[in-house]
Amino acid sequence: MGKPYKELTDFGKWVKIRLVEKNMTSTELAEKVGTTKHRISEITRGVIPDTKYKDLIIDQLAENEEERKKLLAS
Repeated sequence: MGKPYKELTDFGKWVKIRLVEKNMTSTELAEKVGTTKHRISEITRGVIPDTKYKDLIIDQLAENEEERKKLLAS
């Protein structure tokens, strides 16, 4: 039996919304930040607290500098 499924974190929900708004897949996002789709999934579900990739994800998806700073501070 595998690990129990974890729901999306608030950050994960934000990522999913931004992906839809930007018409981008999680695979495309993973390629842009230099990781795998699986790692993106782990980060958005809070399985691993990977700040390096979280910062890169924010850089790709934030609408403006104010939003970027707010997300980086959280």
